[in-house]
Amino acid sequence: MALIIDNTPNGQPIVPRRGQPGWGAGAVTAPPANPVLQHLAGIRTPGYTPNYTDLLNNDPGLMGVRNDNQFNLAQAAANRDAAINKLSYGYQGSGNRFSTLQQLAKQLKDTIFQGTKSNAAAGMLHSGEQPFMETNANYTHDLSKYDAGRQYEDSVNQALQGYLGARQQAASSEQAAISDAADRMAANPIHQPTEGYAAYDDNLTSQYGRPVYRDMSGKLWATDDQGNTISLGTA
Repeated sequence: MALIIDNTPNGQPIVPRRGQPGWGAGAVTAPPANPVLQHLAGIRTPGYTPNYTDLLNNDPGLMGVRNDNQFNLAQAAANRDAAINKLSYGYQGSGNRFSTLQQLAKQLKDTIFQGTKSNAAAGMLHSGEQPFMETNANYTHDLSKYDAGRQYEDSVNQALQGYLGARQQAASSEQAAISDAADRMAANPIHQPTEGYAAYDDNLTSQYGRPVYRDMSGKLWATDDQGNTISLGTA
């Protein structure tokens, strides 16, 4: 609002009155009242949505299959470990003089001993026959050791395959049990979602600056730009 300074010595400003020069200049216009937000009297809300994960996990049929699978897998793992430990001890067990590697080492030692004894009896201990005999004995030993190693690996793989087969069977049976449990849940009327209702709340609408609706449990709801119901939490 414009002010006019008079000619008095103290130079105090005076406020112009109606009809005087400067009246109405710079006057502040009051902001318009907030427009009324368009709203509905009430909206539909998800009154009850089942916790399908909990329902599935607590299905007696599925729980039974899972318990059986847990037992079977534990048994298969124990059989696998026992078989591999037995194979390992039989192949290269420390202190096991009957293990495959120990027997092959003894066989090599005996072969060289007998060959040396024969060469000595024939007077060929210091001839070229002795190195040839030892080379041939070591070559035969290496072949036998290689074959024994391959056989050991194959036996270990068979033990592992048995356990993997048990795991695949458990996974397949659990999938079938989940499908059966889902069918039972879908057919049970108790587990069907239901609709609720939320009424328009003028006070909360002023607070949020958008139409807000409250249901009987105190939960707040609104709608998005597409008209979908969205949750705003609890008041």
